Amino acid sequence: MATQYLAIVTGGAQGIGHGIAEALLQTGAKVHFLDFDDAEGHKAQKEFDEKFGTGKAKFVHCDVSIPDELEKAFRQAKTEMGGLNVICNNAGIACPLGERTRWEKVVATNLGATINGSFLGYDLLDKDGNGGVIINTSSLAGLEPAPYAPVYTSTKAGIIGFTRSAAITSPKGVRINVLCPDFTDTKLVRNVMTEMQQVMSEEDFKKMILENIHKTERKDQNVAEQTAPLQPIEIGIEVVNKLIKEKSKHGEVLIVSKARGTSYHTFK
Repeated sequence: MATQYLAIVTGGAQGIGHGIAEALLQTGAKVHFLDFDDAEGHKAQKEFDEKFGTGKAKFVHCDVSIPDELEKAFRQAKTEMGGLNVICNNAGIACPLGERTRWEKVVATNLGATINGSFLGYDLLDKDGNGGVIINTSSLAGLEPAPYAPVYTSTKAGIIGFTRSAAITSPKGVRINVLCPDFTDTKLVRNVMTEMQQVMSEEDFKKMILENIHKTERKDQNVAEQTAPLQPIEIGIEVVNKLIKEKSKHGEVLIVSKARGTSYHTFK
């Protein structure tokens, strides 16, 4: 009998989180998706209800940077779904031109909530024969510094370091993995690009996209293909197929990229 996924996805109302939630719902999962943006949350709720029927997805307002809110939402999700076997700590923010004044919020949202969500997973995930899995969303910026965003970069690198270390001593029956997506068509990315264009010339901006973000070695793609952003659902499907369904995957760092392809990162 196939496993029914009972999942929490933070930052699930939009962007990559929305893609992960939708990909899980496509498998017949039940999903509580958390987000601080009520307008986007209600919009996603309506969309998921129309696609998958009522009762499959539930929007929960939550500021993941506040530990008490996060814990309450997680415990409520397990109680209402009757179990919990997937946690996707995905919520994240970025503000390159405002990092000096908002860096604590960036750290609390990106790294702090991922750590808190993972430790909650240790306590709440089902550890029966099907086991439980935690997916923590990092970024290529966690492997290669993102221009103009040192705080964002540090949080994404921290997520990778935390998850790889946590995989060594995680409770029996709990797997934990990292997602590192490339350039993706999300509101967060569009806002970051708008900010960067305020301080860079058009020529330097295009060079950054090609050299600093993708660094592709594939010769079978033209520039348009290399710079085309991923769609969130593409990432969500890869997460489900390669990090959730594959029960052998534990402590893995999955890169999802059009320019590089999808692969597990190997550290030298």
